[in-house]
Amino acid sequence: MDILYAFAGAVVFLEIMSTMKCVKNFPYALIVSQTFAYLFYVTAGSVVYGLAGDATWLKSPFTNSLQPGAASIVANACIVIHASIAIIVTGQVLIYAFQRAAEPFVKRMFLGSDNAPYKVAPLTCNKPAALMWWLLWSFIVILFATLTNIIIPSFQIFLALISSLIGSQTTLLWPAIIDIHAFAKVRTGKQHLLTAFSAVLVTLGIVAIVLGLFGDIVVIIQE
Repeated sequence: MDILYAFAGAVVFLEIMSTMKCVKNFPYALIVSQTFAYLFYVTAGSVVYGLAGDATWLKSPFTNSLQPGAASIVANACIVIHASIAIIVTGQVLIYAFQRAAEPFVKRMFLGSDNAPYKVAPLTCNKPAALMWWLLWSFIVILFATLTNIIIPSFQIFLALISSLIGSQTTLLWPAIIDIHAFAKVRTGKQHLLTAFSAVLVTLGIVAIVLGLFGDIVVIIQE
């Protein structure tokens, strides 16, 4: 499942491309970002394994196994930075969807309907007003998610259930299904191997969903 979670961000690629001023640069951005991500994953994993190996006291994430001190502070600070970047990048899809649904309603309620319909500025707009609206909705969505996590008992377990279902679909299932639907009929010769590979990914995706769902339900029952 770690592999699925690591690449679950692929679901936002199309959304990111839709907000880029120059979409042609996306492949370069993807190559650079994935290279850095891969190097950081390998480095972090190698360092942790080199320090702890198969230690029975090792917990996930590794920061839970650190003694209070400078190392723990630095590690947790890095996690905060990592999580913040992830929220800004991947959470942008949810935030913008919420903004498009709620902002026109709020503007009509406070500014009246004389100037309606109110439009939501695209994410590529750098005007101060557009940035302030985006910051407002980002704050509201993140605050709501944080309060939900605090108020609802065992919310993290249900969040893990949803994440496993979504991660399996977006990482394995849907990309493969789209590939088969879009390209299977036009491929020739050895290109059909790509279609076969997509079919394998569909199978793996279904298996991952079933096993992940079963495992999460068992955990929920045990809790």
